[in-house]
Amino acid sequence: MSTRGGGGDASGPATGVGRGRAFDLRTVVAVAAVGLALYWAVREIRDAMVPAKAWTRQLRDGDADRRVEAARGLGSDEVGPDLRPTAAEALAAALADPYPEVAANAAQSLAALIRAEPDAESARSWSEALAAGLRDPRPDVRGATASALTYAASSPAAQDSRFVSDALASLLDDPDEGLRRIGIAALADWRAGEAGLRALVKVLDDDPMATTRAAAARALSGYPGHEDEATRALLRGLRSGGDAGVRHACVDALGAHRRGTDGPRWSTALVPDLVAALSDPDRTTRERAAMMLGETGPGAVAAVPALAAMLGETDDGPGEFVPGPFVAPPPALAAEALGKIAPGTTGEDEAAEALAAVLQDPRRSGPGDAAALALARFPDPRADLVVPRLVAILDAWADGAGGEPTTLDEMRAREILGENAIGAVEALGRLGPIAKPALPRLREMEKLEGSRFRRIAEEAARRIEGAAPAAPSGGRE
Repeated sequence: MSTRGGGGDASGPATGVGRGRAFDLRTVVAVAAVGLALYWAVREIRDAMVPAKAWTRQLRDGDADRRVEAARGLGSDEVGPDLRPTAAEALAAALADPYPEVAANAAQSLAALIRAEPDAESARSWSEALAAGLRDPRPDVRGATASALTYAASSPAAQDSRFVSDALASLLDDPDEGLRRIGIAALADWRAGEAGLRALVKVLDDDPMATTRAAAARALSGYPGHEDEATRALLRGLRSGGDAGVRHACVDALGAHRRGTDGPRWSTALVPDLVAALSDPDRTTRERAAMMLGETGPGAVAAVPALAAMLGETDDGPGEFVPGPFVAPPPALAAEALGKIAPGTTGEDEAAEALAAVLQDPRRSGPGDAAALALARFPDPRADLVVPRLVAILDAWADGAGGEPTTLDEMRAREILGENAIGAVEALGRLGPIAKPALPRLREMEKLEGSRFRRIAEEAARRIEGAAPAAPSGGRE
């Protein structure tokens, strides 16, 4: 009995300990389960309130579909300023994702963060991280990256990165024409550094696709800091005699040089190139060269002999139509340029003599109006020749002012008449008392109710009569 009792005493405590340990383990497991459930519940609530954190994890750990979703989400407005740095880092890493759609969406979203970021240093850093996608071996990723950089370029904080511009320049050597075009569009927005400029010039000079060369010409317009080199390339493209679309793009780009600033974007170092272009067999090239020399002003005095010779050209009709403002014939443009360049320079006498010769020769009536307007700018305007011609301009305008133009040629002619008439009225006012023969016509113009000519005619008449001007003329002087 003592043995059974002893056995019973030995087994009792052992069984209690086992039950206690089992109870403790179940408790730990239960508590852990509750804690884990609570953790997931809190995370679900947090992710619902701050989805950017969930997207960051999905972009790193999710399957392909979830990574695409996350890449798109991280570019949305749900990503606030505090989370942008974390999101930008995750998106930059995702540019190397093995699934191309993830990388492409990451590029677009990273561009959206760059646009939204006010801090210049952060925007620049993220832009340079985005540019890494241009080195991806997959064409669709490179294209998506270049498109994203075009979108990001609208951020002023990001536009001064030459690193990005240099990376885009490398894309212009891509064998895929579509990618070259995307790269050109992006460079047109970033416009920083010599590498981008030289890449665009190389495309304009050598690319086998005319549409790509035309895109490069448009991108070169006003390239900052390198205007002379860009302008020379555009002149070469214009003088090449090649594809009409490329030449038209060069014309547009050269015109943007004139319209984009208060003065020309090129230096006087370009004058020899422009003078050479005056002798080009293509009329459009000669026209643009004459206009650009005029915009250069007195610094282009070396062009006076060539422009004077151009006054003798035969008016060869409308020539090739180039979309944009109507362009006068080359002799008229040469006369206008001489009026802007020569007064007060060493070329003054030669230019004045050439312009006066036009007015004295009835066979050279084509540039006569422009010659009179130009000569009126000189210290000795030859009033005996100039005033009658300026009055004739006003008479022609008055005769053509009635009725509405019905054709494109009539609209062009009316535009030229109006511009010449405004110039004639302002020139007569500058001439002062020696322009008294013009007073009857100016008095008639003063009667035109609601006309834009009325005010400038009144002002010109005051000057001719020796009265002090009532107010600045606001004209083209």
